Amino acid sequence: MQNFTRYAGQVSSQMLIFIAIIACLALGLIGLLLPIIPGLLFLGIAAVLLAPYVPALGDWMRRSPVMRRYMDDAEKLASLPAIDRIKAGLWLSLRMLVDSARLLFDFIGARMTDLRSRSAEQHDAGEANRTW
Repeated sequence: MQNFTRYAGQVSSQMLIFIAIIACLALGLIGLLLPIIPGLLFLGIAAVLLAPYVPALGDWMRRSPVMRRYMDDAEKLASLPAIDRIKAGLWLSLRMLVDSARLLFDFIGARMTDLRSRSAEQHDAGEANRTW
């Protein structure tokens, strides 16, 4: 009886993971079309959840230092009880959201700095070309 309970728990947790993957994929695809939903975040979560089941995806994701850190954290979740796994998974998702926002702001800041320097160079070039 104890083996059956353990097997049923494994099947139900795999089913929950499968449902979470499908939900994240759906939200990610919708998010690519609607700017309100962070589509790439949900696609990233789906990829992290799917990586243990698709070795090629896991290997590809581990090439990135950032994704490797998420993958390592996700693997540590397997040893936790179900409720703690859910809590830790939500914290991991929140960290992914914060990291995504930080990368976006860094990217925007770099572009703004680049635009300002180009504008200053053009302004200086215009001043030099003026003849009074």
